[in-house]
Amino acid sequence: ISVFNSCLFIFLLMSASVFSQKTFNAPEKNNDDKKKKVKKEKQVRFNGWRVGGEIGAYIPTGNSANYFNGSPGNENNIQYVLSNYTWYNEIKTNLVNQQVLNSNDTFFVADYPTNMKYKVAMNLGVFARYAFSDNEIFFEGNYSKLTATDVFSVGVVPPTYLTFKQVFLYPVWGSLNLININIGYSRLFGKSWSALQYYIEAGVNINNTKIKESKITIESHDYNIINVYGNQTYIPGNSLQEVPPNEGGLGFGIFAGGGIKLNLSPVISIEPGVNMYWNKYNLLGYKEFDLKFNAFIRLSYKLTSDL
Repeated sequence: ISVFNSCLFIFLLMSASVFSQKTFNAPEKNNDDKKKKVKKEKQVRFNGWRVGGEIGAYIPTGNSANYFNGSPGNENNIQYVLSNYTWYNEIKTNLVNQQVLNSNDTFFVADYPTNMKYKVAMNLGVFARYAFSDNEIFFEGNYSKLTATDVFSVGVVPPTYLTFKQVFLYPVWGSLNLININIGYSRLFGKSWSALQYYIEAGVNINNTKIKESKITIESHDYNIINVYGNQTYIPGNSLQEVPPNEGGLGFGIFAGGGIKLNLSPVISIEPGVNMYWNKYNLLGYKEFDLKFNAFIRLSYKLTSDL
């Protein structure tokens, strides 16, 4: 019996020891879990620089594309070409050769497009962002080439009629280089250790436009409606220096938007999103504020961190 009692006593003592060890280790394990969670959160939430690039689709709206419609009130207009004796006769000869008009007929611009639109353009950019917790201040620069195309109508008038006989349509188009500079603030939402977060951003926009070309095509012949000769008159065979005018300039506005942030690793993320602009371009006669949209995907890389 004494041996049995001794064994029972030893068994109870060992059981009590194991239970006591588990009981005292539980808070320690919970503390370890909390430390790991904090460490994990800290690994994603950081203060430092992020840099990267973006590609997207830039969608301008508004009235500014009519800058390229060639109307008489525009900086670049079709009458600049038709008022030149050499170009006018060259165009008439081509129209006669294509049997659009007879040699005794005259022609004129009957109508201009009034609702030209820019095509959706590719947008390329780079950025630098400084993050502090879930907040960021950033600077980014984007480039796009905008193109607008439409048609104008040419009326043909026979010498024996008071009204034009026929109307023919010919292309008118132009393009510009656009640089958008955005300075703004961004706010992240969602758990900092999550692979998926959301963000909103807003700021000021400074843009610069540079007119690249403004032309018409009549019977497969292109004519530049930008006055590159200044006060000189174009005459074939004369040595004339071309000096393209500096058309365009600085505009400004605001922007706002948002998207999602996909954290692929502790240092790399992909950020699809959409920004909306309320701004104006510095185009003579077309300086109204209107909406533009930019749908993009950013690739971001963390440079520094305070971890």
